[in-house]
Amino acid sequence: DCKDNDGNTPLSKARNNRKQPVVDFLERVVGLGTNSGTETRSSKEVDNMCYDAFNYGRQEEALRLLKRVKDPHRVKSKSNFNILHCAAYHGWLDVVKQLINDHG
Repeated sequence: DCKDNDGNTPLSKARNNRKQPVVDFLERVVGLGTNSGTETRSSKEVDNMCYDAFNYGRQEEALRLLKRVKDPHRVKSKSNFNILHCAAYHGWLDVVKQLINDHG
């Protein structure tokens, strides 16, 4: 596993810095895409990936990962900024409604 001291992978660094060509390459060629390997990741890792997707405004990825999250209430930052906050921040009205209706 290729992580820095903060737990970031090259893929997460590229995503967080919006370097789409690098993200595309890592997902397609190296096989590090969002769907590859999430089934074998711990629930905490999936929670973190889901939060990052919500936080950085990657709606399609966020919703795909949300399906794998066991408890959406646990998906939040260290300062308790959660995925509902993120969805509201990005103006994703349908996602805000879904989170409230499906998860309270």
